[in-house]
Amino acid sequence: MSFSSVVVLSGDLNGDDGEDAANDDDNSFHVVTGSGTSSSAVLDGFVVTGGRADTSPDTIGGGMYNDMGSPTVLNCTFTQNQAQQGGGVGKVFGAATFHDCTFVNNSATDGGGMVNYFADPYLSNCAFVGNAAVYGGGLCNLESCAPSLVNIGFYGNRASFAGGGYVDLFWDNKTSLINCTFGGNEAGNLGGAIATAISILTLSNCVLWNNTSDGETDEDAEIF
Repeated sequence: MSFSSVVVLSGDLNGDDGEDAANDDDNSFHVVTGSGTSSSAVLDGFVVTGGRADTSPDTIGGGMYNDMGSPTVLNCTFTQNQAQQGGGVGKVFGAATFHDCTFVNNSATDGGGMVNYFADPYLSNCAFVGNAAVYGGGLCNLESCAPSLVNIGFYGNRASFAGGGYVDLFWDNKTSLINCTFGGNEAGNLGGAIATAISILTLSNCVLWNNTSDGETDEDAEIF
């Protein structure tokens, strides 16, 4: 006989969060931090929820904040976290690894599911679902990032301005997308699936379908 359980790490300090971010003024800025770690630091099998990084100087990474660290994150779900940048995960410098992780229903101004800034993360077999932001509903690279994304699904994410699934917001990003799928993402203005500025974006064996920009279906990728 085998047993399974879900272990939840929550920033809801009073246990009273309600719908539409009700009662979350007291929540932790970050639920988990990976700053200063190496790849030997492993977070495996947790649900990370209830982070709210929206007050200066703590505005990055509601679910997980990582500054100058390279932790290994496995089998984790980041959900219902908020931030100004990186609702689910915010990374500044470092090269974290995420495998078999899900980012669902997180929100931010930049990068509802994840934001990167001078960071080179590696993501494999992950999914970004139902996240929301102004820029990069699923994932946002700000500047000088070189992430590698392999077997990643972006589904039903929304950006009110650009990059429903994914956005390179500033410049000098060099991103590789391999075997990735973008489906049902939406942007208010540019790039239902993908929007990129002055950056290098390489797609290999990727599928883009039924994404919407400015109300028009199949407006998948745009450069701005």
